[in-house]
Amino acid sequence: MTEDQAAPSRRYREWLRPRAPWLVGLVVAAVAVELFYLSGTAGATNDTLQIMGFDPDRANLLVALIAAAMAAAILALAGAPTALGVLAGLLAGTRGFWHTALSETRAALNASGTQGTFDALGWVLSIVTFVVAFAVTAWAAAILAREARRRVIAAVVTIRDLVRGGDLVRGGDLVRARARFAGAIAVLLSLAIVAAVLPVFGDMLNYDPDVHMRQDAVGVPALFDSSDGASGVGVSGSAPGSAPGSAAAGGTDPSTSGAAGTPVAASTYPAGLVAGPISGSLVTPGAVSKARPWATSLPTGHGRVTSVTLPAPWKGGIRDTIAVDVYLPPGYDHGSARYPVIYEAPDAIATWQNGMRLPGVLDSLITSGAIPPEIVVFVSDFGGPYADSECADSYDGAEWIDRFMATDLVHWVDTSFRTIATPASRATFGFSLGGYCAAALLAHHPDVFNSAVVLSGYFVSGIHSGTTPNAWRPFNNDPAIIAATSPMTVVPRIPPALGSRLFVTMTADPTQGFYGPQMAEFAAALHSVGASMAIIPSTLGHSWDAARQFVPTMLEELAGRMVSLGVFGPAA
Repeated sequence: MTEDQAAPSRRYREWLRPRAPWLVGLVVAAVAVELFYLSGTAGATNDTLQIMGFDPDRANLLVALIAAAMAAAILALAGAPTALGVLAGLLAGTRGFWHTALSETRAALNASGTQGTFDALGWVLSIVTFVVAFAVTAWAAAILAREARRRVIAAVVTIRDLVRGGDLVRGGDLVRARARFAGAIAVLLSLAIVAAVLPVFGDMLNYDPDVHMRQDAVGVPALFDSSDGASGVGVSGSAPGSAPGSAAAGGTDPSTSGAAGTPVAASTYPAGLVAGPISGSLVTPGAVSKARPWATSLPTGHGRVTSVTLPAPWKGGIRDTIAVDVYLPPGYDHGSARYPVIYEAPDAIATWQNGMRLPGVLDSLITSGAIPPEIVVFVSDFGGPYADSECADSYDGAEWIDRFMATDLVHWVDTSFRTIATPASRATFGFSLGGYCAAALLAHHPDVFNSAVVLSGYFVSGIHSGTTPNAWRPFNNDPAIIAATSPMTVVPRIPPALGSRLFVTMTADPTQGFYGPQMAEFAAALHSVGASMAIIPSTLGHSWDAARQFVPTMLEELAGRMVSLGVFGPAA
């Protein structure tokens, strides 16, 4: 090869050499963004933002902004120009948000009447705003990452010189040498501290400031004394024969106070309810047995979680599978026993682990005998065409999550695991939107599920509120569909023979303008068909604090209800 022939190759290598780290950075950024979305991290973040009160579309936007910042920062750390980082951020943000922007565009194009009409200029302005938001976020992340890179490189060079025995004292300036060394140590120490606390800070924002102040629950006290495996006392430490929540059990008059000090008028909830196991709570008389037949042989150790993907119950969207996590209780792998099953939607188990360490709580409740060993199935709806699925069979046939949960999923669980395959042994469970899902599944399929656990739920399909601005979409804001699917209107139409077997345990803040009235109205709907209930009014309201405090009690009430329904043999 002549020198003239070798010159282009040499020039290419000279051009590529300083830019090679950029190419590596592009690959790393692309992989990191894909892992962020495909690993379920983005979905879990989205779920958490919704539980915090963001509607699904705003949650999607925030998640996309996080992806944009991540991509830009990786490119800047690789030494790439800021403009390249901004471009990568735009692509990463678009990767996560395009389906939401497209669905919103379609909804706006089809809007009419009280929903308004399409505004072309407003649409253009909205798209430009999305682009600018991603670009500015990426630019800010790139600038910060570039500055961090500069300081880290300087610190590494200083430490390297020291390790190699280099002379830090240049020109006899000992003061400057000491400052260089101290600065290097400060930068490296700061990086170590940030690396340690950043994930914790993210959890604080996503869940609760005290999320890392607690370990998995151990020694959870049982509501009912299970020492004899059958009948016990109402509340641990109360007098034998005392009703849970009664004066003898240390309870209070349910007509004058609520849990966590919330005043509750006796007329707020159906007549005939009596004091429940928590001060201020209410329960249908005789609905919850105190017998604990499983307590004669308690398992030890910890449960385990298995995660699978199943064919998605939707068309379109960004995924063609739906993620399912299955908690298998302590002792499942050592025996042939069959178990009741609780179905949760639409959050992955990671959301519950971070929010209240639920797997550890389940382990403790089971090994202490407070609840029976049971399987809990967590279903994440992330990836479908509707960002806010409402666990519904959408009006346009694009999603059929309700049908999937009650038919395909139940069949898969019953054939894949050792379950007690009866309606009495199946319950639904959820928080906020999940509370609606739990109630809707129960109302739509009382022949499949007999019980529900609802935390700060609502009970009207497509309801409009500050926290549910997009709930109407799967129902097209159609009054006929809403009337046909709302738990509030469906429950009163359930035949009494089925209605009398239903049980719902629920908690909300009765003073909160949205969740409180919903709980009271749904209690009346349940009462109209003879369904049983347990109610925990609480000022903790829509929070992980409420979940931590009341989920153990609600699961114990659910267990007592299953005893009453004969799940574990003749009712005690």
